[in-house]
Amino acid sequence: MKFIVAFLFLIPFSLSSQAYVDSVYEFEVGDEFHYKLENTYNTLLYYRYTRNKIISKNITSSKIYYIIQSDGYIDYIGGVNTFFNSTFVDSFPVLDTIKDTIPPCLDSTHPYFDSVTSQFGNVNCYLIDTIYFDSSYNSLVYKISYNAIEHISFKIYAKGIGKVFDKDRTWTPIIETINELVYYKDSSTGFTWGTPVIFNVGLKEFKQLNFTVYPNPTTNFIQLNGLENSTNNFQLINSIGKAILTGKIESNQIDCSTLPSGIYFLKIINKTGSSGIKRIVISR
Repeated sequence: MKFIVAFLFLIPFSLSSQAYVDSVYEFEVGDEFHYKLENTYNTLLYYRYTRNKIISKNITSSKIYYIIQSDGYIDYIGGVNTFFNSTFVDSFPVLDTIKDTIPPCLDSTHPYFDSVTSQFGNVNCYLIDTIYFDSSYNSLVYKISYNAIEHISFKIYAKGIGKVFDKDRTWTPIIETINELVYYKDSSTGFTWGTPVIFNVGLKEFKQLNFTVYPNPTTNFIQLNGLENSTNNFQLINSIGKAILTGKIESNQIDCSTLPSGIYFLKIINKTGSSGIKRIVISR
């Protein structure tokens, strides 16, 4: 990713008149995003590699809801790798814009004013706030960074891709987190960028739970098919991402008679931690 960051600083095409980057978190079903996170706390270091895939999309008047299938592993330097697998719901405002609202650095009221290095009336913020077109992502990009005595922050957002780079570092104590997009696949155009995260040969990957639900829409009960005969717990999540009904599945059936009509997400978790999620409509 170092070559990408260097490339971003050299891009000559700046859109100084552009006031915002819109549709930052507007994805499509099948889009894939792979991330690498590097975390340092003094001398402790670990890496986390994550693969996210959009498997469902639901748009309301105010938000876009995504069901995201996620797996990956954490590589502890000098320790044992930890693998994870989950399915979760995430949401973003329909008008998801990253606005260029940082004011000029004119006085000490600026949010990134640096009082330590600002002397004799010279205001110092070390702020870079830029919007431009990045041909490598084929997208509008918004970059913001600042550098103070004890803190560095650098973030990049891209239209239709989300946050593609995020670095934050302090010195007392030394804490540094770098989270970067390393691979992206646009399911609608087939466009790919970067190098996908691939687990090492021989490492066991967690499997997504596959099951069906019926009837859907339903009124009072949700019937499930395809689950193994083991302990399975469930969560019914409403349209704002809150789990409003939880419990253990009995006889492959869930009683939803107490819930009002609406759109929900049913998440099933088995005893090994594997999970799956389905969109449910309750209609009466």
